[in-house]
Amino acid sequence: MVLVLLEDIDPASLDDAGFTPQLGYFIGNDVSARTVAILGEGQPNRSAYWGASKSFRGFMPVADHAWVPDEPKPNAIPCVVIETTVNGQLRQSESTEDLIYTPVRMLRFIHAQYPESPLGKGTMIFTGTPGGVAMTTPRWLARLSSLIGLSRFRKLNAKLHGDTTRFLKPGDRVVARGQDLGKISILIAGPTEAALR
Repeated sequence: MVLVLLEDIDPASLDDAGFTPQLGYFIGNDVSARTVAILGEGQPNRSAYWGASKSFRGFMPVADHAWVPDEPKPNAIPCVVIETTVNGQLRQSESTEDLIYTPVRMLRFIHAQYPESPLGKGTMIFTGTPGGVAMTTPRWLARLSSLIGLSRFRKLNAKLHGDTTRFLKPGDRVVARGQDLGKISILIAGPTEAALR
């Protein structure tokens, strides 16, 4: 689920307990190149790698309409089930009821991370990714690789030589939907096709 700011937000208002941001809600597909993100592990600018992994052309498609509540309430979000399928097979299914952070807490975090960036009207905030991503590492294995001192490049190499059958590949059709919040359908293109678009 994606939030969109419908008005400029004064950062000082984020400390007001009764602050109610004016928000719209819609579906976005948070496509990531996890191989880029993993290179940021252990780096002081880890979030820069994370951001880069989501910044390739065509990686943040969004629905063409948003739902706006008639009467906004503090920290309220629509309760919907968000699903993602790959070639018709269910890959992710999660309710927004399971979101950990409220919209105001997300805005506070964003402002703390990027104090020079305005929280302006039209800003879109992707709220997170449901379970089911292709590139995962069990916590025990991540700890073990850190204990034995594997570099980020060796970690990436080990991951890419493991089971990659769930990775997206050219020709895959990915559909993300969220009940009344819309849906997005994308076709994964190969490097040559992407360069021609």
